[in-house]
Amino acid sequence: VQVAFSQRRKLLRHSLGRWLEARNFAGQFNLQRRAEEVPVAEYVALAQAVAA
Repeated sequence: VQVAFSQRRKLLRHSLGRWLEARNFAGQFNLQRRAEEVPVAEYVALAQAVAA
C-alpha cells in the first residue's frame, strides 16, 4: 500500500508495476487505476498473493 501511494495521482502501473515484476507476480491485478480507486480488500488479496 505504501508503494502504491508513493506517487501522487499516478496510475498503479507506474508505482506497483516494477515492484510486482521484481517479485515475479503472475496474478491478475488491474494496474490501470489510481491507488485511491482500489478497495482495501484488493490490497489485502494482493499482499497475500505476493507473499504466497
